[in-house]
Amino acid sequence: MSNQIKTDLKPNYPLSKSQVIEFIEKLGKYYPYCRNDFTHSKLILTQMGINKQNQDEFLKILWKYGGHCDCEILMNSYHQIKIDFNIGMEIETLNSSERHFVEDLKKNVPVLEKRKNFFRVKGGKLTGLFLYDCGIEHFPTLLKKIGSLQNLKKLLLDKNPIKNIPFSFNQLKNLRVADFHECGLSELPDSFKNLKNLKTLYLYNNRFTEFPDVILHFTSLDWLAFSYNKINHIPDEIYKLKKLLLLGLSNNEIKKLPDSICLLKFLKYLRMRGNKLKNIPECIGELKNLEELDFVGNKIKTIPNSITNLKKLKWLYLTKNRIKEIPKKIGNMNSLETIYLINNKIKSIPNSISDLKKLRKLDLSNNRIEVIPKSIAKMNSIQYINLNHNKIESIPESLSNIKNLKRIYIKRGNPISSFPKELKKIIH
Repeated sequence: MSNQIKTDLKPNYPLSKSQVIEFIEKLGKYYPYCRNDFTHSKLILTQMGINKQNQDEFLKILWKYGGHCDCEILMNSYHQIKIDFNIGMEIETLNSSERHFVEDLKKNVPVLEKRKNFFRVKGGKLTGLFLYDCGIEHFPTLLKKIGSLQNLKKLLLDKNPIKNIPFSFNQLKNLRVADFHECGLSELPDSFKNLKNLKTLYLYNNRFTEFPDVILHFTSLDWLAFSYNKINHIPDEIYKLKKLLLLGLSNNEIKKLPDSICLLKFLKYLRMRGNKLKNIPECIGELKNLEELDFVGNKIKTIPNSITNLKKLKWLYLTKNRIKEIPKKIGNMNSLETIYLINNKIKSIPNSISDLKKLRKLDLSNNRIEVIPKSIAKMNSIQYINLNHNKIESIPESLSNIKNLKRIYIKRGNPISSFPKELKKIIH
């Protein structure tokens, strides 16, 4: 299929304008975590009650508009969607001060003059500004004036090296979503604590060396993306962010997690890859709503047994650590769909792994495993197994009974002399 974006279409959308807006707003939260597919798009549409036929039809339209995965929908398709539905273009309905501000942006910021949709209007109010990568740092007066936009709920200023957030932003008391990633920031002003309604905050790829205390005042926050900085400490008071669904602190310099992190009872996504952590808190099992746990590229030696209490966990990423053993009761984690434990020091696979009836991907490559337990043959949902570079000498013939197994990677780095005939088509 051609990658050329088609903008001359006149599609018959299976979703209403309000449904499209709701979908885009929810998808925006997942922007930094695209899996190069439509995982999050389909999840959101399902949660919205959209049936599979209409989902497929809608995603087909987005594909033709250049949206070949979740993030490309936001980068490519959304521009044309806004034109199709006339989203955010009702400038004539704004009050005079908001209208003059939008017109000043168009007139003075060259990039925005060419963008048709850099703002959003709802109910005659300016509720959104999408000023990403537009060079607004060269217009400090306009930047400060953003603070006067009392109706603003969504502000995207990412990829503008503004270095400092204007003091005037403390007046944005209705702000719900703020994106300041790649802005050259090293601190947040104390006045920011007035933003009590802030729910989503993107601060990744900046220059922070400390976790800003002001964030602890955002008690409505449910999405904090703070990866790719140089933070080495998380305050004990992190528990104050009681509504957090996502805590993203990957690629920092964090050495220890406070036990208070286990008080974040609504947390679904905990992303800590690329830090200097030696332990996962023993209390991790108290995060009953956790769906994704990512500690790739740390210095972890043991997986706490309490992790097996995470009944809702779907994705477990612990690649590139120093783990020697998988918990024997891992089979209790009956929602697991993906396990990545690549590049560790694991010697055996517990038999209880066969109880993971939803597991689709299992990657234990580059470990020290000697035997494949026969119980794996009971895992009918498994589609992908990687056991390359271990110490395995033989493959149980019973693996051929796994109905949905599509590929098993085991030929490389294992002293196996022969392979079952029944598996030759899927062995790599």
